Amino acid sequence: MELVNNTPFVPLQYESIDKQLNLFGTTAIRGAFDIAHEKHLTIAKNQESLVLIDEYFGEGGTGSLRYQNSTVPYKPRTDLLIEATAYSPSRIACKAWEVGVVAGPIKKRFQVTGPREWTRRLGGFRLSEIEPVMSVDIRYESAFGGKDSTGQSHLHNPVG
Repeated sequence: MELVNNTPFVPLQYESIDKQLNLFGTTAIRGAFDIAHEKHLTIAKNQESLVLIDEYFGEGGTGSLRYQNSTVPYKPRTDLLIEATAYSPSRIACKAWEVGVVAGPIKKRFQVTGPREWTRRLGGFRLSEIEPVMSVDIRYESAFGGKDSTGQSHLHNPVG
């Protein structure tokens, strides 16, 4: 099979195997886009190569996933991994605001806040006041979770 690539994206071809142990050809590409005028995607000038091992934020794979290995042997659907920063809509430091992502029919909305933490108080715990910020990285490190005072990790978000 000959691959004709009329895009700026760098392809990688390899063999995969399905659930019935049938071999088939796979072509993987990685594309980077910029958001123009807060709405439209344009192809980024700098395109990076495919990722051959998982890459994480933080040291030694302790943070959230930044880039997933592009050569997963079986992947029945496409991944959409968004690396984003939410900026205050008023362009001044705010405690919280709503953000969203739309990718085709998929729509996700959520609220971002500035940093805050649980502190031990007499009789229990108390959530600190939210620190106003201009931007928040959309990553698991910025979300609820993490480790508690005993060192136990939160089940759904161990790096938060």
